[in-house]
Amino acid sequence: MVRKVMISFALFWICLWCICGVYLGMTRQAFAQDMGQIAASGDLAAFWRAWSSAKAETTAHSHALCASFVLMLIGLAMPYMGYSEPMKWVVGVCLIVAVVLSSVFQWLGVLPPMMIGNLLLVVMVLVSLAGAVMGPSQEADA
Repeated sequence: MVRKVMISFALFWICLWCICGVYLGMTRQAFAQDMGQIAASGDLAAFWRAWSSAKAETTAHSHALCASFVLMLIGLAMPYMGYSEPMKWVVGVCLIVAVVLSSVFQWLGVLPPMMIGNLLLVVMVLVSLAGAVMGPSQEADA
């Protein structure tokens, strides 16, 4: 059951961030025009502020999509992990929380919760790796 929750959430999160990608695409032309005007004015500081702001949004978008695929892949690999069902739920819920914290707070530019999400994501990927190395559970053998 946990893998269905993980995969379903990952697909939902992918759809949500694809919508954000559409927004980024729709604002791209206005961004290019603004950058052209700033460049023509010669204001290097304003140019880099605008560039950094746009890059932060596109980076958050791509990282959110990648984290969603990691969540989905680990959900697919759940039957091959040598963990009990309650431990699989802990891993799954922690991964979902990590993906949300990392994605949303990177988009908003709020570092502490984003860093907590990133750290939790890395730890849960390592926990998943350990579970896969331990071997398949009883349910995967059946």
